[in-house]
Amino acid sequence: MSAAMYLPQFFVKQKLTLMVNRYEIFAANPDGSFGQLMGFAEQKRMAFKEQVTFFADETKSRPVFAFKARKVMDLNSGYDITDEAGQQIGFFKKDFGASLLRSTFPPRGPGLRRRRPGAQPGRRAAAPLHRHQLPALPLRLRRQRRRPADVQRAPGHAARQVHRDGARPAGRLPRGRRRGRGPRRPHGALTQPTTVVLFPEARRAVDAAAGDLPVWDPQFSIAASRAEARAAAAAEPREDVAEVVDLDCHGVRCRLFRPVSTSSTVSTSSTTERSDAVVLHLHGGGFVFHDIDVHDAGARRLANRTGTTVLSVDYRRPPEHRFPAAPDDVSTVVRWLTGHGREHGIGGPAYVHGDSAGGNLALVAALRHPGFFRAVALVYPFLDPTAGFPSYGTAADGFDPREAAWYWQQYAGTPADLVDPDLAPLLSPDLATLPPTLVVTAEHDPLRDEGEHLARLLAEQGVEVTATRYLGQIHGFWRHPSVFPATEPLLGQVAGFFRLHS
Repeated sequence: MSAAMYLPQFFVKQKLTLMVNRYEIFAANPDGSFGQLMGFAEQKRMAFKEQVTFFADETKSRPVFAFKARKVMDLNSGYDITDEAGQQIGFFKKDFGASLLRSTFPPRGPGLRRRRPGAQPGRRAAAPLHRHQLPALPLRLRRQRRRPADVQRAPGHAARQVHRDGARPAGRLPRGRRRGRGPRRPHGALTQPTTVVLFPEARRAVDAAAGDLPVWDPQFSIAASRAEARAAAAAEPREDVAEVVDLDCHGVRCRLFRPVSTSSTVSTSSTTERSDAVVLHLHGGGFVFHDIDVHDAGARRLANRTGTTVLSVDYRRPPEHRFPAAPDDVSTVVRWLTGHGREHGIGGPAYVHGDSAGGNLALVAALRHPGFFRAVALVYPFLDPTAGFPSYGTAADGFDPREAAWYWQQYAGTPADLVDPDLAPLLSPDLATLPPTLVVTAEHDPLRDEGEHLARLLAEQGVEVTATRYLGQIHGFWRHPSVFPATEPLLGQVAGFFRLHS
């Protein structure tokens, strides 16, 4: 049996989680991406036994084959693939970290039988070999096949260290710590399998939004969606601040929020040292949606938590005003601050903060104006128009990658814009000029990997960078404190980061 047979040849994506888990079967393309929908599956767990049965249709009238667990009560165990007669025809590994099942053998179509290697047409093939009788594989593949890296270990067994960042090749232990020679764990201290789980509030938010009309639907109305967002924001509770002033910054509408001097919601240790400091806030919304009205409540919270005046920018949005209108508006406000900030008591240290598409604009502003900002805070920034990172396929809970692609289509004026560093700042040659930068990502967000890639790029170029992934959270959680308890800790983290660089 060759090593090539152990490459994934089809995927099974979880469809519903109840007492019985149901899945959809997809063919695997040669590049490892999802292919054509091929069938359905159902998983049952019964008294220390587990079986996944594959069907050709949702009526469950035509079973294709079944998987039977090799290891009992283990979330990341291996499986034997058996046919209708119970004969083993392959091996299977579950990977719950990506909510996918990865098979090493292709499924058979309805009514088709897989001819065994060496069988001649018209002749009965020999019975398949037991897995212990198969030809020897290279050590790396044997370890991968017999014991996945994240399998839970039994009490008393040596603990295997898993290095996710590639510090040590898979299957290798430090010298002197080979299998059977490492220190034993105390009884009950097991290595837990790696799982990726939405927090309950995030799951409820994803379920609540499941029926929304997608932006790429021909019936979708941008104007109606904008009006709905403003109405919803107007109904949200808003914190009191010391002052709210609408400003015209060289033709760009902005709103200034001065924090309260004393408030039960504000810690004195979270304020910056200078009262003339300013945080430039750039709202998210895929470049297309939201404005300073929708982000009014969020800007108030940001002002009170940081103890700093916040200037929220109402930049122009596509499709009416495509790139580079938005970053040009932000640059106009930066120039206004330089010339007129002192007149409004905000001529001191400047910081920039943005979420999602606003994170893109905040990063571009810092790159366009090196030395102007003391620090940058980016909350799940929207950076990569190519959608080229794995999280677009493994972490798109509540944020369909097609929606992300639609935003870029609205934002870019020409195909050449998609490789302009002012639109795609990951391509910028000037990342080393950035001030201290905070990058925040959400675990269940297709934008997660591009934000964390940015953090790695900055670290490699000597920029002082802090990167935090909020587990269990989805895209957009920063703006909804009544729904996501993680919002307040994130606000505190941003305030503390700015305070460190005051």
